[in-house]
Amino acid sequence: MLPEIRILFYIFFVIFVSALSSLKAYAVIFFILCLFLLKVPFRNVKAGWIPITIFLTFTFVSNVLHQHGKILFSSVFIVITEEGLKIAATRTLRIFYMIMGAKILMATSKTEAIIHGLWRLLSPFERLGLPVKDFFHVMGLTLKCFPVLKNKLHENYRTNITSNNIRGIWNRAGAVSMFLLPMFVRAYNLPGVFLERWIRLKKRIDILIKGGTIYDGTLREPYVKDIAICGDSIYAIGIFQQSDAELIVDAVGMAVAPGFIDTHAHSDFTILADPRAEGKISQGVTTEINGNCGMSAAPLYNKALERRQDDLNDLGIHERWNTLEEYFTLVMKQGVALNMATLAGHGNIRGSVIGYEGRAPSDDDISKMSVLLEAAIEEGAIGLSSGLIYPPGVYSKTEELVELAKVAGKKRLVYASHMRSESDMLLESVQEVIRIGREADAKVHISHIKTSGEKNWQKVGDVIALLEAARHSGIELTCDRYPYTASSTDLDSMLPAWTYEGGNEEEIRRLKSPDDRERIRQEIRSQTAKKDFWKTVIISAVDSRENAWMEGKSIADISNALKLDGVDTLFRILIDEKLRVGAIFLSMSEDNLKKFLALPYCMVGSDSSARSFDGTTRKGRPHPRGFGTFPRLIGRYVNESGIMNLSEAVCKMTSLPARTFRLKNRGSIKEGMYADLVIFDPNEITDRATFENPFQRSSGIFHVFVNGVPVIRDERFSGNFPGRILISSDQSAALI
Repeated sequence: MLPEIRILFYIFFVIFVSALSSLKAYAVIFFILCLFLLKVPFRNVKAGWIPITIFLTFTFVSNVLHQHGKILFSSVFIVITEEGLKIAATRTLRIFYMIMGAKILMATSKTEAIIHGLWRLLSPFERLGLPVKDFFHVMGLTLKCFPVLKNKLHENYRTNITSNNIRGIWNRAGAVSMFLLPMFVRAYNLPGVFLERWIRLKKRIDILIKGGTIYDGTLREPYVKDIAICGDSIYAIGIFQQSDAELIVDAVGMAVAPGFIDTHAHSDFTILADPRAEGKISQGVTTEINGNCGMSAAPLYNKALERRQDDLNDLGIHERWNTLEEYFTLVMKQGVALNMATLAGHGNIRGSVIGYEGRAPSDDDISKMSVLLEAAIEEGAIGLSSGLIYPPGVYSKTEELVELAKVAGKKRLVYASHMRSESDMLLESVQEVIRIGREADAKVHISHIKTSGEKNWQKVGDVIALLEAARHSGIELTCDRYPYTASSTDLDSMLPAWTYEGGNEEEIRRLKSPDDRERIRQEIRSQTAKKDFWKTVIISAVDSRENAWMEGKSIADISNALKLDGVDTLFRILIDEKLRVGAIFLSMSEDNLKKFLALPYCMVGSDSSARSFDGTTRKGRPHPRGFGTFPRLIGRYVNESGIMNLSEAVCKMTSLPARTFRLKNRGSIKEGMYADLVIFDPNEITDRATFENPFQRSSGIFHVFVNGVPVIRDERFSGNFPGRILISSDQSAALI
């Protein structure tokens, strides 16, 4: 039902009851003013507190008024806040709602038998999101604890009957009706078709999604309804005439979910090279969170900017920038198919201030880094990220990270970390993230959580125990994971941290130095000692055409072809390609993957950049997670293994990341939310991308909408660029 119809019906009902009850005209005027001034229904949590303030103020005034006025004001509060309750739903507001409802109903109840009868009548309306059970519990407890009050109510009732005071009985019945009315209006569509048609003449629906099974992003049961889109937002949810919309989408038999949010993306630069982002939107992704692992689009100054030159040149990006504001301007100037948010990378910040030296920062360095982070947040960064296995993050100490995380913590923004180790030092690394969260008083998020290396698989129980203990102690801790047992990153991540110091040129010099080569060989021997280890390292992308034959092959295969051992092959590839080599590492446990995915605070992130199926970004053989992560979660881990149901999976991909990263009005299907939607066949959705051929579309996804605009329509790319920059702030997720 349209929100305006409910408002009109409430106004009509209250005026009618007030007229029959001979209540004063000022009460009716006050009620109508509340409706318009407060713009019911409320669109955010803060609005839910406005009627509380008004009610408390007016209750004081009403103490000098007639009893009729006091009853009406209580009823007005309940009618006004019914819509606010469903959105605000804070514990305080719910309790206040229950108490006021109890006050009104108690004023008309003869005995507990009446209360019990009403409870039986109204209990089905619990499904509407109203606290019916809690309401009657509070009322019953009040009568039980205060028998004097109960006796007084009985006496009042008998007095009204004895004196034939029909007006008094009617007034109280009217007050109860105004409390119960919102439930019946929502349940039975009382207003009528003529009001609906009149409203539609004023507000035209652009897109109508008919008959889909809605998974709204919460954990509630799915339901079948139509979704009306007007402009960039969901206008209403209900049953509508098809003639009311310009575009009709038949979703019967399909699932309709909020657009998926890729919690861990690396599209900072590829999105400038190719804004189509086909690999992501074909998965149903409508929003990416970029700037992960300490590497973001900005800030870029000094050594940090120098280090990104080759990446930008390879992608054909000629523009240069220093700040997030400048970067966002470039993105929106060319347009983008999906929404983007970004963290500020600690690697960028440290590289801009200190460079790639392996030294501890001075107090002045910390101050400069804090200023850069504050500026990035002011320009739209939604938090801080670190990559503690990459230079220069690898050189940072915990104390440095705590100081910077405090900057994010002041704004209640996230500190997301690619930890120092996901293998041998895994437990110590988790403890460091927890310490940072505690000392910085910041929300912390562990990126692509895993137990890497077979000898570390048995640590999964200890890791989860640490996470649970931290959450129970009050630390806001979350994590993300991709649904694959293979990871992917730069090949030189296998090298010891000391080889990175001084930048790429120094790293290559050390790889060529006989003494340094021998030292490196000795240090990586432990991780490569396992038989057939080099079969688990697969080259995904190289920079030169001469070595393109290596893509998709393991280092073991390449070693056989070159007649070298594994370590020497590693050295040769890195030197030939000037370190610009991507690799895939087969190192994880399927059982552990399921345990992490099942955690209620674990989200889904592809850990990949947005690519398209042709053009500049179709290069190499990247990890298939860039094309199949989200359909794979549903096809493999919902439909096949059943470690979660579809509502839980959708929540992990939508509302949970939206709440964690404070993306306002995203991640749920509700009236007033932005119309980021994906329509798919829940039985057919699956990934098809493989390590051998990653550039393959997933199946089962038919329509994708971003801000109310189709980017995929009937499985075809539309070529539209409706994406926006999302900025977390105290007010909202602002739009650039």
